[in-house]
Amino acid sequence: VLALNYTEEDYPTNDNFYQFGLSTNDDAVAAARRAHEKRYQRALIVQDADSAAKRTAQAFSEAWQELEGEIGAVIKLDSSQTASNDIRSGLHIDRSLRRAQIVESVIGGKVEFTPRRRHDLDFVYLPVSYQAARSIKPLLAFHFAHDLPAYASSRVYRGRVDERSDSDLN
Repeated sequence: VLALNYTEEDYPTNDNFYQFGLSTNDDAVAAARRAHEKRYQRALIVQDADSAAKRTAQAFSEAWQELEGEIGAVIKLDSSQTASNDIRSGLHIDRSLRRAQIVESVIGGKVEFTPRRRHDLDFVYLPVSYQAARSIKPLLAFHFAHDLPAYASSRVYRGRVDERSDSDLN
């Protein structure tokens, strides 16, 4: 028997059963290796709340740390309604806004100000579904992280080409 993916259940190993596939954990290890080849050092993980995302994020974290990389932050998205706030907080945009408020209170007036994200991150790893990925990439850009390279698991591919909806995922 040749299984063209990994099975969910544990089957007895014998000479007549072979599993061939690419699990999201394999994706995670490959992403960690690719980021290491690029000489990145500090990762931001933005993950869904489901168990598959948690397992994939864990596999990435373990592989990344074995390669002596650091996890700068993990943003766990609980719902699409809070995603923007979660990303803003994880990128420390809220801290930047607070600093501006402090400056305004000290000088007693308004200042011209553009918020800044944290700059200790080299890339983003996205163990998320295609639905989440379609909104996360624009949210990262909106929160001043448009320059961070993003790596994702195969879950971001829906299984068919949709150039209009997936344009941010290129």
